[in-house]
Amino acid sequence: GEQLRRAERFFRARYAPAINWAPYPSRPWFKPVALALVLAFTTLGAVGTAYASQLKPPTEEEQWFPADHMFTGFGDIMRERFLSGAEDEFAEMSMVFGIVGVERTNFTRWKPDQNRGEAVFDATDGNATTVFDLRTRRAQNAFKEVCQRMREYPCEVDACVGGYGLLVKPDTLECLIEDFDDWYAERECSRTVTTTTTDDEGNTTTTTSTEIKEGCYKGNQDRPEGTDFYDLLKEFRDSSYDSAEDVGFIGGKLRYAEMDFTATLLGEDQPYSTTNAYYAAVHAALRDVLATTPGADKLGSNPFVFAGRRFTWVVTEQALVSGVLTGFAICFPVAFVVLIVATGSPILSLYAILAIAFIVAVTLGFCQAIMGWALGVAESIAAIIVIGFSVDYVVHLGHTYRQSPHFSREGKASDSLTRMGITVVAGAITTLGSGSCMWGAQLTFFTKMAVLITVVIVLSIAYALLFFMPLCALVGPQGEMKGFLGNVLDWRDKVGAWFTKRRQVARGQTGPPR
Repeated sequence: GEQLRRAERFFRARYAPAINWAPYPSRPWFKPVALALVLAFTTLGAVGTAYASQLKPPTEEEQWFPADHMFTGFGDIMRERFLSGAEDEFAEMSMVFGIVGVERTNFTRWKPDQNRGEAVFDATDGNATTVFDLRTRRAQNAFKEVCQRMREYPCEVDACVGGYGLLVKPDTLECLIEDFDDWYAERECSRTVTTTTTDDEGNTTTTTSTEIKEGCYKGNQDRPEGTDFYDLLKEFRDSSYDSAEDVGFIGGKLRYAEMDFTATLLGEDQPYSTTNAYYAAVHAALRDVLATTPGADKLGSNPFVFAGRRFTWVVTEQALVSGVLTGFAICFPVAFVVLIVATGSPILSLYAILAIAFIVAVTLGFCQAIMGWALGVAESIAAIIVIGFSVDYVVHLGHTYRQSPHFSREGKASDSLTRMGITVVAGAITTLGSGSCMWGAQLTFFTKMAVLITVVIVLSIAYALLFFMPLCALVGPQGEMKGFLGNVLDWRDKVGAWFTKRRQVARGQTGPPR
């Protein structure tokens, strides 16, 4: 007879008879061991699905190094021992007026460094629907009032820290019109005062200072308008390094202006929920202020808050979540097609896809319930690659099941386990060994991947042997099973016969064609 190795004998003589065991000949479908395994792993999959559905983007800052790593300790020292380090933790932002958006018709996401796009500006013509025009004193005063109101706007979300209760950190918002008024008052109303003093020894000291004549310039009433204001604004911009980037003249026209400020949002690597809450709050505040400020209709159609990569990371985390869903929408149908091609059986493919879905759900549920992880970078990547790991073992077992010469499902299941069981177990062991190399990494991303690969492989081999095969033993297909190509040819013959019959009916023939 056929010489079997010890592991093969275990599958042939122990495990296969156990899942095929039916104590009542009159009820061959009642196989207690197979039923118990299928119900147990179905329950596990349902529990995993429940926990996996609770996964959300991180609610706290993602940690890329362990707590005892020197990099983490260095950051703690900078924040706790140096005042400037704590101050630098707050995010630097700008409110930009005059830019509608970015025209990116020719931009290709796969070449992000090319055709980045061009800014689209509000019109500067007073007759247009949306206008950015600071030539009138009314618009200038509106800009100044927006500065003042944004400084005092309260913050009611947890993202605002520091105990200020405001969206903008006190004494940090730089207002273009206020700075211009200070510069213009000094330019027009200053006078040089020379003071001579004599000490007790008869030494004379002469000092020169600049004084601003009180009441000489009242910005809200005396500020220049029209082209004169723009000419003076250019001169102010060129004389002030700090404001040079806040004023954008293009083609001789003022196209944008900025209000720079320090937010009460912490800057580096804040979680999605925190940054998104501040993002929504500051934009809502800006819309409210503009809607209730007289003259704000000349400040552009859609001012926005620029925060560098901080708000960009919000979009990235949203993309991670949508990427998981998109990955599922692509990978599961592709896996189903691969399984049909490999096994030639839609029924086996359906059982395999069910097993894969449970593996994915339990893996993500393990991340949420046991590890306490959120849907971060590592988890989002793992959610997709886990499908590839999960397909491997069930596709081999399903393919061997289909190739078995036995007629009954019991014989096919026993044959599949005997011939392929040791192979998939060996494959799982080697993959676990490769994943274990990442346990010694310093970056938490790699240690997370080590955990995820371990969990995925253990679940994949468990569901392949303890769920998929018992399910096949219970309700797997029987009889002669053709491969994918054989089924295609059979369907071709059936479709051809159906069309032939339809043509005969159309011609009034009832027998075979002459």
